[in-house]
Amino acid sequence: MRSKWVLLLVPFATFVAGAVLQLVFQRYTDDNLTDTDQVVFALVAAETAVLVLIGTFILADNRNRSAADNALVAKFNDLANRFAMNVDFCADTEGVESGLTYVRTTGLIEQCTKSLVFVDYWIATGNYLSGHSAARDHRDKYYEAILEKIDEWNRRPAQTVPFHRRIVQMPELAIDGTKFTLTRDPRFHSYLKACLEMQQRDAPASTVKVAPPLVHAHFAIIDGRHVVFPILTSSPDGSGGLRRHGALVFDDVEGKYVECLMAIFHKVDSLASPLGEAHLA
Repeated sequence: MRSKWVLLLVPFATFVAGAVLQLVFQRYTDDNLTDTDQVVFALVAAETAVLVLIGTFILADNRNRSAADNALVAKFNDLANRFAMNVDFCADTEGVESGLTYVRTTGLIEQCTKSLVFVDYWIATGNYLSGHSAARDHRDKYYEAILEKIDEWNRRPAQTVPFHRRIVQMPELAIDGTKFTLTRDPRFHSYLKACLEMQQRDAPASTVKVAPPLVHAHFAIIDGRHVVFPILTSSPDGSGGLRRHGALVFDDVEGKYVECLMAIFHKVDSLASPLGEAHLA
């Protein structure tokens, strides 16, 4: 609207100013300048007026183009936010750089404000204590971040829904529904024990369940938007150890992928039972 007024008023003002200047020019220069000089000055004035008009139209056109460009960019951003799903691969290498997927996931957990959902597929292997110390340190901080978030949620008043939900799928449960072999992984064992204590003391901030295998995969859903899907390999009997190659990290803006994974979670949950002291004996 402002550009339209500029386009209307500037030519009118230029015309009025030109007429006034012409009268002043004729009054004070008729006796002092020759006819040739007057013609030259008149041409210069006319050219100046034309340049002012052209400049005004160019500026107004640029403003209109900028507004149109900004509107187009805004539409593209809106489409991206509504339909795009950003995916990033975080590689886990051996040595000092190992455990980077835990670092990435810990960062998302520390920013979490709504919910943490995990589905695990437990592999009975003896290499949880092996590997570079950097990876073990990153793994420790990962579990510490989860427990800190649960504790933070507990301090909020009148919470009625679980903030932290984890289901551990155990192949052994298909044979023996009581005990785990978690003594091979003291860190995970201590984390689950802390969760059990919170579950018994501060329900419903945290719920941990165990289930027979249904989906042979691990995944984490953070705040109903971010998905961490680790890429792991192991031998069929676990004797070859568990190898973490990296993880796919999804930012699911639209929520379709999260919706699918939550359907899987609820299916596994329907077969699960609450974690108890007997499972950690």
